[in-house]
Parts: sequence; structure tokens; C-alpha cells
Amino acid sequence: MDRRHFLRTGAVGLSAAALAGLVPRVARAQSTTADLAIVRGKGIAAMVTRAVDALGGIGHFVKSGETVLLKPNAAWDRTPELGATTHPEVVAALVALCKKAGAGKVIVADRTCHDAKKSFESSGILVAAQKEGAEVLYEDLTYTARTFGGEGMKEWSLLDLYIKADKVINVPVVKHHGLSRMTCAMKNWFGAVGGKRALLHADIHTTVADLAAACRPSLTVVDATRILLDNGPTGGSLEDVKTMDMVAAGYDQVACDAWACTLMDMKWTDLGYLKKAAERKIGETDLARLKVERIEL
Repeated sequence: MDRRHFLRTGAVGLSAAALAGLVPRVARAQSTTADLAIVRGKGIAAMVTRAVDALGGIGHFVKSGETVLLKPNAAWDRTPELGATTHPEVVAALVALCKKAGAGKVIVADRTCHDAKKSFESSGILVAAQKEGAEVLYEDLTYTARTFGGEGMKEWSLLDLYIKADKVINVPVVKHHGLSRMTCAMKNWFGAVGGKRALLHADIHTTVADLAAACRPSLTVVDATRILLDNGPTGGSLEDVKTMDMVAAGYDQVACDAWACTLMDMKWTDLGYLKKAAERKIGETDLARLKVERIEL
């Protein structure tokens, strides 16, 4: 049973166990491939491709005719160099890879915080994704109530595109966040839920863990080409941005976050939501237990 079929036949009232445990995720390609690939270099498209190749190649994740949803962080009306949004070249590279693998449709979508049209335009994601043949959706998004069964999120509305897609690729950016200290892969799912998201900030670490337990992507590709070290998540000053020239790809979004926090001089134990992820066995926080491939281009 593939992911799309399961979600459609078991659509109403899905529990966290159903969303997280029963929906098949993409298994590791083979024992020789990496669990997490970290690439440093100058060409963004080349870094994205090399990182995905280290996990078995895009063909391992995307099959011919499938609908693929890319979920970047496009939340803010900010230009790419400010580090508040996923770099458009990372998104474009993934669209191109999915198309090359034969995807029937590639959709790029996010629920923004600033004006949706301005955010997608300023971030560069709109033009970059469309140029590679993606359908970019940011207005009139629809959501359906789901039973999450989490510690804090008992029920919330989830983006219908997430449910309908055959494969979902999480494409976060590494940056500072005033409440959670860092936002990357796990917190990126705030852009996939409806309702009054401000309410989810009351106990943000529990919320982030609940979202990560429910929303399990087929693949996570982390944009660390430049990271926002302070005044996140909105940013707005180049003084807060550090160039890293890095991209990572992994099967496990929790492991991706555990790596990302090291770029901000933190340990995973410094982040409440990662400690909750470890306690609840949502993913792996100890990178020593994984096969990590570090690549220089």
C-alpha cells in the first residue's frame, strides 16, 4: 500500500499513530548509502544533487507519474540573502530532480506569515520553482481537520496537499527562532497546518514534536547555504546572517535538526523539541548512531 492510497482510504479521524506509524516512509536505499548526507561547496544545485545521490538518488524517492509536494519555508517577505526563507536555488534544484525522475506533478506550497504573494515573490521561490516546471500554490489553500493525538495537538487541520501527494519533501532553512531557539525541519510543518497558529506557540516545543510525529516526509533537504543566527524567524539584517555553503539531506527530519543545531553552536539537548523527539522516539538525535557522509565539492 503506498502513502497516497493509505491516506485516502483512512482519511477521516487519523490518529497520530496512523499518521506517523502506519504511513509507509521511504526506506533506506541500501546498506552502502548514507542516512544523512552533508555537502559543502559553492554550486547549490550540485550540492543538492550530491546530497540526494548519497541517499540513493532521487529515483529512490520519486517514481514516474507521482505527485510530489515540496514544502519550503517561504513564510516571510524577505529576499534570499537575508536567510529567513529557503534558498530558491535549493527549491529549483529539487523540482528539477523530481521532474527528471518522471514526477507527474511537482507542487511547491507553504502557508506564509507575511502576505503570501509578496513572500513567494521576494523569496525568489515563485520564479525559481515555476521556471523548473513546478506548480506553486500559496493562496486559497485548503485544510481538513485531523486527529493528531499528540501531547498538545489533539486535533488540528492539516494541509490537504500533504494528504493527496504521493511523496512529500521537506525543504527547510536553518535559522534562529525567538521562541524555539531554532527552526529547521521539524518546525517547518507550521506551514502545513491551518487554524490560529498563534495558539500553537503557547507550548511550542510540545507542538513541534507533535507535528514531527504526525508529518513524516519522504525526504528532508536542509538549506544551510546561509543561516540566520539572530532575530529570527523574520530576520531582516545581513549582520545576522552567516554564509555556510552547505546542504544536507536525510531520511530522518529529527536527525537533520540535530545536525542543524550544531551550525548554531548548540547541542540537540539545548532544544526542548529535540529532547521531546528523543523521549518519544520520533527520530534519532544521536548522529553517532547513523551513517553520516560528509562531502566536499
